[in-house]
This record gives sequence, C-alpha cells and structure tokens, in this order.
Amino acid sequence: MMRHNVQHDLAEAEALFYKADKYEEAGSQNEAFEYMLKAAELGHPSAQANLGNYYSWGKGVKKSDEKAAYWYKRASRQGNDTGAFNLAVDKLKAKNLRAAIFWFEKARSMGSGEAALELSKIYLLRRGGKPKAIDLLQHTQKMKRFEISDEAKEEALRLLSTLLVVPR
Repeated sequence: MMRHNVQHDLAEAEALFYKADKYEEAGSQNEAFEYMLKAAELGHPSAQANLGNYYSWGKGVKKSDEKAAYWYKRASRQGNDTGAFNLAVDKLKAKNLRAAIFWFEKARSMGSGEAALELSKIYLLRRGGKPKAIDLLQHTQKMKRFEISDEAKEEALRLLSTLLVVPR
C-alpha cells in the first residue's frame, strides 16, 4: 500500500510541476508559485530547485535567502545539481567563498559542468590554484551536452586556451 502512495505522490508532483511550468510560461507567477510549492512539498527535486529560485529572486513571493537555501538543499539532497549550483551562486553573491566552494564542489560531483567552470574561476584567483583550474577546465571539455551548456563549454575553452598559451 505504501509503495502505491509514493508512486502516486511522484506522479502528482510531476503533474503539479508541469502545471507550475505552464503558469510560469504564461506569466502567472502567483499560480506558478502555488503549484511549484505543492510539487516541491511532494518531493519533486526540480520543483524544489525552482522554488529556491523563486525565493532567491523574489519571483512571485517575498525574497528570502533562508527559504531559498532550504529548498536548494532539499533538491541537492536528492541529487539535483541545479539546487547545489544555485545555492553556491547565492553563497558567492553573499561573499561566503568557503560555502560557495563547498556547494560548487557538490554540484560538480553531481555532474554540473557549469559548477566546474565556476570553480576554475575561483581557483584562478587563489595562490597556487592554476593547476586545479586547468584540470577543471580540461574536464569540462570532455563533458556531454546534458552535463554542460554549449555557452559554458565555450567559455571554459576560451579560458583554458588563455591559460595554456606558451610564451615565446
């Protein structure tokens, strides 16, 4: 009996997430938020990450860094790299570099190429960080399309090519 309820919740969460997405596309932020919240509460990881965005940006709801972090962490605990990545971005904006690195590393370990790119930029600013940055950038070039956007891959390649230029 329990198994059926879990499957039912997952199916319902997916339907609610889809509905929220449609409301968002139509510009109905309040309705989108309500459906996204219901899907997130049922455990939908993408809805949880999106809900984090709503709170982080103050989109359809009052801005709250604490609530954004809560939903990003819930998404991340389910293996959602977007939740971890977005939390890292928020930590970076808040000038909490240690936490940003932690969450970028977590997102990278889940397969986020964008996180590898952002980490490489951080390491380039640190003393002795260039070799680690180069390793991360080289790794992005081996990633598949679903792991990294074309734009991020191109940016990583440009950065890598400037780092590997041999002076004459």
